[in-house]
Amino acid sequence: NYDLSLVDTIAIEISRLFYISGHQVVYAIHCTPNKRVHIHFVVNTINYITGRKLHQFMADTKKRETVINECMRKYQYIVIRKVREVNKI
Repeated sequence: NYDLSLVDTIAIEISRLFYISGHQVVYAIHCTPNKRVHIHFVVNTINYITGRKLHQFMADTKKRETVINECMRKYQYIVIRKVREVNKI
C-alpha cells in the first residue's frame, strides 16, 4: 500500500520543477488494478513568463527523467523506467 498523501507531496514537488521554469502544470494520481500508483502530469507548453513554446529533445527528456528520479529516491519510491526502455514496449 502507498501513502497517498506522500505521493501527493511528490507530485507537488515535481510540479514545482515545471512551474519554476515557467510552465503551468496539473497532475492526477491514480492506482491501477494491480495496485501500482501513477502520477500523470499535463504541462502547458507555452511558458507563462516568456510566451515561448517548450520544445523537448531527447537530452531534455533524459535530464527531466534524472531530476524526477532524484525526487523519487528522496522519498524512497521506485524510479521511472528509462526512456529507451519505455519505447521498446
